[in-house]
Amino acid sequence: MKHFTAKLSHDNGTIFIKTAASTKKAAINNIMLAENCPESAIEIKPIPKALYSMNAKHLFNSIVERVNSIKIQDVKKGEFVSVLRGNGEPMKKVFEVEGYCRTNKAYELTNVEDINDFKYLKKNKLVIIRDI
Repeated sequence: MKHFTAKLSHDNGTIFIKTAASTKKAAINNIMLAENCPESAIEIKPIPKALYSMNAKHLFNSIVERVNSIKIQDVKKGEFVSVLRGNGEPMKKVFEVEGYCRTNKAYELTNVEDINDFKYLKKNKLVIIRDI
């Protein structure tokens, strides 16, 4: 199974479609059936297998991490966590939750490997519970 990206130009504008098929011709036929368009409206390019598998792996990991995540205010003091970045991937550092700091109005975390490394997280920040 090969993966393709197609650019479909029509009266209302341009759309991009990703599809999988055994051949380029089969991919074009699938798009023509789904979108009810002529073959001349479709420009299709194959996606390199390495690139597709890398994107799929990244997307899958991101979804799994989001499902397993928990808000910082729901974590108990003394538990070990990793902070989620904006793209959904966790940081490699593991932190211990020290509790809520009223001065900074945020939750205080201390790096397990370096006691001088602190992190303050505002309410609703997503983290993942870790084991050491």
